[in-house]
Amino acid sequence: MTENTAAPQPNQSAQPSGPAPYSTQTYAYRSPVRPPLSPAVKGGAFWAGAVGFNLLSLGFYLVVIPLMAAMFGAFFSVIADQAFRSGRNGSAGLEDVRHFFDSLDYGLIAVLGVVVVAVGLLIMAAALFASARILKSRGVQRAWPVTWAGSGIAIAASWFVGWILPVVFQLVAVVLVMVGVNALVAGISQAVLMLIGFVAGNAIIGWLSWWWMAHALRPGAQTGPSNEMQE
Repeated sequence: MTENTAAPQPNQSAQPSGPAPYSTQTYAYRSPVRPPLSPAVKGGAFWAGAVGFNLLSLGFYLVVIPLMAAMFGAFFSVIADQAFRSGRNGSAGLEDVRHFFDSLDYGLIAVLGVVVVAVGLLIMAAALFASARILKSRGVQRAWPVTWAGSGIAIAASWFVGWILPVVFQLVAVVLVMVGVNALVAGISQAVLMLIGFVAGNAIIGWLSWWWMAHALRPGAQTGPSNEMQE
């Protein structure tokens, strides 16, 4: 008698017997969800950017203009003085320039310049504090970071697009003169339009910059690991 034994099939794999020693669980982590900006925060970003950046620009110009005037005045004074020292002092124009610089009270001009610069710095500080206060009153949790970041972006944007409005208003004045408008009226119209455009343009740049930073720096909802298990 021969014993019939079945050979093991190659495709059959050994099946583990008994329960698995460990059960592994993996949790799916979700990135924090950031809720959209509320209408109050959007309104705060608008007012903080429009008011804050206009005041910041005004203070900046009050600081820069006296410093630039002092630099140009010193430069032309040195040029005029060198012209007289070289012996070419027979020109009536150079004589008038010399008398003009000699007639200036430099002590009074320096005091006025320091006062204007100090006022400009105070306006710039007031602009930053006003922006932070407006944002906090509208529920923005990171009011100061939004203010600082928005100010930097608005300054860079204003430098980039600041040349557009003067060119446009200069063309408007040229067109007004060409169609027969008095040159004085055209000049006044250009100045008024530039002032309105300056305020409106700064308001738009400030609003968009503050809104962008309020959106980028908004807090996210705190969420833990999900309860979903992946096998």
